[in-house]
Amino acid sequence: MLRRPPRSTLFPYTTLFRSEYYEIPVAFIHQIGKPAAVYKDLCLWTGNRAWAQLCGLEVEQLIGVGIEEFVHPESLKTFISYSKGRVQGDPAVPERYRGIFRSGNGGKIRVYMTITPLVKPAGACLAIAERAG
Repeated sequence: MLRRPPRSTLFPYTTLFRSEYYEIPVAFIHQIGKPAAVYKDLCLWTGNRAWAQLCGLEVEQLIGVGIEEFVHPESLKTFISYSKGRVQGDPAVPERYRGIFRSGNGGKIRVYMTITPLVKPAGACLAIAERAG
């Protein structure tokens, strides 16, 4: 019989994300009706129920997930570039743009993404997704 190591050794960053998640004021995202998430260094700190549904996960499963898990490969480079640009205050980076998420079956979900840098914690962003028609 195989014994599994403790979760903290399997996913060492999950513990960090969970402790920081509870220490920062991110509860406001649960009041946003559209899919919304807070992320830093391209890893989610948390997301609301609508974001979890869009990603096909439970809210608790979002903590520590890398963006590559839900952003479609076609949009990944754009998401990373625009995210960095928004954090750095680049005026050439649009506040809202079209992107593609992965559906649970590997398909595409077209969305409009809005990325807003947060004051605290430094380097974190709020992402809001709206399904594109």
